[in-house]
Amino acid sequence: MAKYQRPRLMVLAFNVVTVAMVMGEAVRFKGEGEGRVTRWVKGFSEGRERREGTVVATHIWLLMGCAFPFTASYILMGGGVMTTEWVSWSCAGIVFLGIGDTAAAVFGKQYGINRWREISNKTKEGSSFCILGVGVIYYFLNIIIDNKINNLFLCFIFAAIPSAVLEGCTL
Repeated sequence: MAKYQRPRLMVLAFNVVTVAMVMGEAVRFKGEGEGRVTRWVKGFSEGRERREGTVVATHIWLLMGCAFPFTASYILMGGGVMTTEWVSWSCAGIVFLGIGDTAAAVFGKQYGINRWREISNKTKEGSSFCILGVGVIYYFLNIIIDNKINNLFLCFIFAAIPSAVLEGCTL
């Protein structure tokens, strides 16, 4: 079983960027008014985050969602060397948010017909593409990391199913 070196720099980078984003949003929010930075940030947001006097936190939550599995696996391993199973699990945030959520948004918008709720734009087809995207990426990712753990991708598919359904049902 292959072992990977300590991921201290990646954990440090995730945490430094998260703190910098929180501080940047605090400075932007405290500056009040519709300055150039506020207009630029709100251009990437939607819904209630576009209202006057609101904090735009979506980018912070997405970064934290990507960083959490990696940081948690680092903590659980005691800062030590990660085995291939832990490396595979630590990529979950990036795969689920980067691939799964993107596949759900893009293909759900293009091919989606059956909505989860009448007042929602999220479709069952989009959720299916999320599960498919996560499964395909984890299949190849586990081959790249260590061919012996290739069947582990089924665990990630079974984790993607309730995640995609829950995300599809939320407003």
